Amino acid sequence: MNAPHRLAAPTRHDLGQLYAVHHRAVRASLIRWGVSAAEADDVCAEVFIVALHRLPTFEGHSSLSTWLLGIARNLASDLRRSARARCEVLVDTVPEHVEEDGVHERVERAQVSAAVRRAVSKLKPTQRQVVTGYVLNEQPMNVVASNERVPAQTAYARLYAAQGALRSTLAPLMAA
Repeated sequence: MNAPHRLAAPTRHDLGQLYAVHHRAVRASLIRWGVSAAEADDVCAEVFIVALHRLPTFEGHSSLSTWLLGIARNLASDLRRSARARCEVLVDTVPEHVEEDGVHERVERAQVSAAVRRAVSKLKPTQRQVVTGYVLNEQPMNVVASNERVPAQTAYARLYAAQGALRSTLAPLMAA
C-alpha cells in the first residue's frame, strides 16, 4: 500500500489561494477560542502572515488546515494572555448614574461567596488544587498539571470531577 501523499509546502504565490480556502475556518476557530469578533479579522490576517514566514519550515507532517489552526490556536492563546485582551470595553454612552448595590445584594453575594468557599473546601485535595490553580489563580492547565506532577489529561479530569461536585453541592443555592 502506498503511503498517503502529502501536499508540498505552498509557495508565496499560493498564499492567496490558501487564504481564500481557509480563512473562514481559521476565523471561526479564533472566535471559538475566545478572540472577540472585533479582533478576529486582524488575528486571522496575523495567522496567515505567520504562515507566510514559516512556509519554508512546513514539512507536511500534517495537513495545511491543521498547521494553520495550530498557528491560530497559539496566537489566540497569546492574545488571551496579553494585556491587550484585558482592556476595558468602551461604550457609546456613559450611564447617568451608577446604582450602588443595596444591603440585601451585598449580603446575598457574601452568602454565595461563603457557600462557594465551603464547597471548594469539601473537594478532594487533588481536585481542590486544580480548581485553585486553574480557576482561582487563572494559571494555564499545563502549569497546574506540572505543579501537581500529573499529565494535563489527569488535571482536566480532576477539574471536570470538581465541577460536577460543585454543581451538585451548589445546585440548591442556585435554584433559590
